[in-house]
Amino acid sequence: MTGFSLETGITIHVKFQYNNTAVEPKLKFNGEDNANAKSIVLNSTEAVGTDDETTGWQAGAILSLTYDGTNWIRD
Repeated sequence: MTGFSLETGITIHVKFQYNNTAVEPKLKFNGEDNANAKSIVLNSTEAVGTDDETTGWQAGAILSLTYDGTNWIRD
């Protein structure tokens, strides 16, 4: 994304094309390598699960994610 800067407190909205199938999903931007991908978590610590809508997501879901300086927090 042109002009995007990953800073603590930034909130993004992401529409996912597929169901989440990862036990510990991560999100990366602008071609970052996988080592720089940030975890998606609930409440700063609880791992997001698979395609359960409570903790994971289904195809087409739009999630609000806020970066806390370490992880993406699912709102």
